[in-house]
Amino acid sequence: MLQISRILLIAIAGLVPSFAASGSPVTIFNNGPANQRQGALLVTPAGDQVTVADDFSVSELYVLTGLTFWTVAGGNPTELDVSYALYSDGAGEPGAVLTSGNVSGLTGVPSAPPSGMQWILGLTSPYYSLLPGVDYWISVSVNSSDVDGLSWQYTNSRSGSPALGRLGSGASATNPPISFPANTWLDIFGADTAFQLTGEVPVASPLMLLLFAIPGVLVVKWRRSSDSQST
Repeated sequence: MLQISRILLIAIAGLVPSFAASGSPVTIFNNGPANQRQGALLVTPAGDQVTVADDFSVSELYVLTGLTFWTVAGGNPTELDVSYALYSDGAGEPGAVLTSGNVSGLTGVPSAPPSGMQWILGLTSPYYSLLPGVDYWISVSVNSSDVDGLSWQYTNSRSGSPALGRLGSGASATNPPISFPANTWLDIFGADTAFQLTGEVPVASPLMLLLFAIPGVLVVKWRRSSDSQST
């Protein structure tokens, strides 16, 4: 019976990402501010799309709900189509995709320098619950046209690993200043990107609370049964 209870607990623990959010967003990670000078290329001068990812961890259990990042150059766009993804850590680079989404027509907010923009991205469902002390990666790519040279601004602070870049399979992979194999994560920037993450405290649904109670009920019932048989 104890073995069954352990199995149930393990199975329930796997449901953590399905917890609901509390509805009270807070800043759960801050890798800023932007250095307002340069950044990691999201779109090369030749128009090749680069997926840029940076790592982070949180100190408490949170449901990830939002991402804020800063860009510079690229024609100073005021609207972008953005794709994002959350990954597990795969030995110092993005591993398995945990959740992802796309936001079309995202409107930016002007920021320093004159060609800088701030983008506040509300993640779409399904949300994912982040475990404390675990390394994750968050990535951004831009699907908009006419934004050649757009860069995700760097930060002067340093947290964890530097940002990594990956060209898509359709890219030429030889356009300066980027030259590396497609579909390969590489440290081509040597710096961290500026971003903030918002989240909410997860709230278990009544069904989840019931599932967590089941192993304890089974153990109590087993012990009572054992006591009655011994007497």
